[in-house]
Amino acid sequence: MLKIVLHDRIIRADEFINVNSEASYNEQQVCWAIVVFIFATWDEEIRPRLARIRGVEPNTIMINEMGDLRTLRRAIIHNGGVVTASEYAKLKVMTDLCQPDAKLTFNHDQMHTLFVHVTRSIRATYYGTHRSPSRRARPGLHCRSGNLQPSVMWSKS
Repeated sequence: MLKIVLHDRIIRADEFINVNSEASYNEQQVCWAIVVFIFATWDEEIRPRLARIRGVEPNTIMINEMGDLRTLRRAIIHNGGVVTASEYAKLKVMTDLCQPDAKLTFNHDQMHTLFVHVTRSIRATYYGTHRSPSRRARPGLHCRSGNLQPSVMWSKS
């Protein structure tokens, strides 16, 4: 028989507010999940597609920002969110998002910075430059005001 639990505990309102406030436990869990998800999407979907476009093996496509994201993901999954000093020394771009031997805690601005790093690096890899793409899109891409529309760019063929 399947047992469904709608809630598993009752907490006081002040505790609920504390664990759900900005930079609190729940927000950090969501931020960590986003980092893990972005890297998984890169490694399992986007990177192989870029490799197919370029006619190379996926592991030959290396982006500093995504390597940094891999390091952050590893800290989250295997080290309780702590980036060790040796792992921190390997970061090439995202050093401003964390401190060595400290737990990863992301605020809104840092998550925005992470998204910008990821978006620009993938765009630069696709177009071969860190500049925005021209108004003329490559075949199969759709650009509006210089912004790629990822749902079209990464659609399955």
